[in-house]
Amino acid sequence: MAMHENPNRREAAIDFDLSDTSTGNPPLYIDGCAILTIDMALRGKQQGHLCLSSADPATSAGQLRIPVCVMTGDSPGPTVTLLSGIHHDEFDGPIALLNLIHSLSVQHISGRVILLPSLSPQTQNYSQPHSVASSTHVDNCFPGDPGGSDSSRIAYEVLQRFIKPADWVVDIRSGRNSIQYSDCALVRFHEDKPWQRETEQAMIAFGAPNSVRIPAFNELPSLQKTVIALRKHYVQALLGGGAGCTINSLNTARSGCRNLLRHCGCLDGEIELSSTRLLEVRHESDYVFAPAGGLLEPCAHLGREIWKGEPLARILSVENPELEPTTIDVPRDSVLLAYHRGGPVASGDLLAILADEVQR
Repeated sequence: MAMHENPNRREAAIDFDLSDTSTGNPPLYIDGCAILTIDMALRGKQQGHLCLSSADPATSAGQLRIPVCVMTGDSPGPTVTLLSGIHHDEFDGPIALLNLIHSLSVQHISGRVILLPSLSPQTQNYSQPHSVASSTHVDNCFPGDPGGSDSSRIAYEVLQRFIKPADWVVDIRSGRNSIQYSDCALVRFHEDKPWQRETEQAMIAFGAPNSVRIPAFNELPSLQKTVIALRKHYVQALLGGGAGCTINSLNTARSGCRNLLRHCGCLDGEIELSSTRLLEVRHESDYVFAPAGGLLEPCAHLGREIWKGEPLARILSVENPELEPTTIDVPRDSVLLAYHRGGPVASGDLLAILADEVQR
């Protein structure tokens, strides 16, 4: 658990950004080094960038710039890091955190709030599928390597500077390009029951329409696996998808982030009460994959109860219209937590995630 901040520290000027010079040029940096243009030891509200020189000589991006906002209040309290945009095609989170940067006042903060609205700003600007100089998503590069690819160096710096000092980490994501989620906040099962209970209470306080527990699968390296291994409280939100955003998902993110900050004791004010459905994803079999390629025809409604034997989706062949469609039936009674948005699919693509409703 990270230590709370020492209240005897210097004051920061309000809303300054050292990454912008009087000439409009980016700050100087040294090849292979990372520079943070704000001082984490100051009180107040600061905005700046984590700047890294690109490790790939083929890229036109000489400098990678990760936007950072840090708000440190006068009163002691926890450190909460909120981040989003770890993939290029997630937009609800970046919009929500950018709005939070503009709307939060440091006068209402106890402890410290760190906001990272986009871990892939270059790729979100140019709609490329990966970070500028790497074929690997930042998410799969944690815990990172200071001498590795651009994505791996971003992961390393974010981990060392913004995650390790935190007590709580809030990760805002979406279904990306192909999957739509019924808006939810989720936590992974943890062997430490008091630890699990405390994290679940924060998940429920977030106030998404669905609060989901999922297994701790033996997955590839990732942000969430790294954060949990450090025994940081980790809450992930999955809002919408389809490489777009909706007013409902943005409202969920807006209220949810504020609710969680209030729950953690980092933001004053009352939690906005809302109903949430408690769900569990219990087995790897709850993930349904396409048995063949073609055009996907959805046959169920996202977020609703579905029943064993009913059609979940159909896959049709454009190349061979005479072939009968491949029908995928619902494997068991469940709730449809996530669903492919339809259109082209390949064999092995994720079609749906099923969940069970449980009592608190």
